[in-house]
Amino acid sequence: MSCRNLNSNCRGGLKSFGTYDLSRIVLNGSDRSRLNWTEISIPEILPIPVQKPDIEQLDQVYVDVQVNCAKLIETPYAYQTYERLASEYEITSAQAALQLAVVDVAPITEAVKAILSIPLLPQIPEVALVQTALNQVTQAAANLVSAVDSAKKELGGACVSASLIRTLLEAVNAAITLLRKALDALLAAVNKLASVVASIPVVGPAVADAVKKLLAPVNAILDTLFQAADAILGILTLVGNTAYFALTPNEEGTYLSGRKLIVEGVLKQKVVYTGLVTTQSVHSVHNEIPFTAYIIPYAKFEGLTYEENVTVLANADGASCETMTISGFAYDPKNPPVVDLCEEFCVNAYVEDIFAYAMDCRTVFKNITLFLLAKPGTVCTPEKKKAVPAAVNMVKQEAVRKAVETVVSQEA
Repeated sequence: MSCRNLNSNCRGGLKSFGTYDLSRIVLNGSDRSRLNWTEISIPEILPIPVQKPDIEQLDQVYVDVQVNCAKLIETPYAYQTYERLASEYEITSAQAALQLAVVDVAPITEAVKAILSIPLLPQIPEVALVQTALNQVTQAAANLVSAVDSAKKELGGACVSASLIRTLLEAVNAAITLLRKALDALLAAVNKLASVVASIPVVGPAVADAVKKLLAPVNAILDTLFQAADAILGILTLVGNTAYFALTPNEEGTYLSGRKLIVEGVLKQKVVYTGLVTTQSVHSVHNEIPFTAYIIPYAKFEGLTYEENVTVLANADGASCETMTISGFAYDPKNPPVVDLCEEFCVNAYVEDIFAYAMDCRTVFKNITLFLLAKPGTVCTPEKKKAVPAAVNMVKQEAVRKAVETVVSQEA
């Protein structure tokens, strides 16, 4: 017989075993954490071993797939940041906190002037220090008033973003901190002055009495500032994350998630054919071919929660109040997102299609299509592989195996 007559008609009786009924796989589209899959095609040109006779006709092809390991790695990704529009409650709460930061240092100024105007007070360096401390208090109070007025004006406008509230409150809180430090420095300066002049008759007792009178307005303002600072910190906690980011596609339209699941496995194959010999004996060829594929799993970042249908400002600079709806993650722009690489996945591999034909009497072309599905947080069998386990899904058809083995045993 001659093998030159091999053509596509020889494939008519070819039987394939090992494919999986993918209609049994149900993907819940409403659960984004379950949509981790890919399809790959594994072509191969299989030569017939020299010990085997030529091919007259392919009879059967059996394919078994085994996943050996899977590894989760970090990859680049692109995203767009959007400002969140502040709620009315956040705005009114911020305005109430600002009102607590309104203080009047006039009583302190009058009390310090009373100290500096005590008769016979010597012109010593401690007196100059008190005056300098008073000037610093006055300047810090003026800065606080300016910060509060500016914040009130901004919060009273239109299109107030959450990040604007945070910026304004942080500026006011910084001004409060400076005024508190200035008041502490003033108290230290007047106490030092009282200590230095304590031994001077008349002057010492007068300074001590004036310092006691200064303590009341200073403590009152410090208490007010502490209350204002606590209220501002509470509003900052209420505001929380001020921005959202949404993943954007690359040039080929793929949404990269910052994570990639590398899958390694092996295809175990058996090709059964009728030999081109007078007895037409049946022969088989066994081979294994490794494969590598990747799955882009759903986006997950440490400490961040995915939210759908969020209203954000369309313009990142807040130039207008035009809004849009996105699905993404709320985050603090000062803390860039960090992808979660500690999640476990169970990877299942399914043979979707088997294609094979004899290119000539010594060569077989095969193409196997695999469907790879990864499920997070699933306990796999056999035992887990390192940090990210891989599961083995082998389509077992014992009856077919026995039938094939029976046929093979009849080889010449």
